[in-house]
Amino acid sequence: MSKAVILLGDTTDHGGKVITAIDQYTHNG
Repeated sequence: MSKAVILLGDTTDHGGKVITAIDQYTHNG
């Protein structure tokens, strides 16, 4: 799942911010 998140964030303009947001959202459930 982490790889998918990284790829998703990498395709966006926000990059790390998107990865962090998705990562937190995933952890929060």
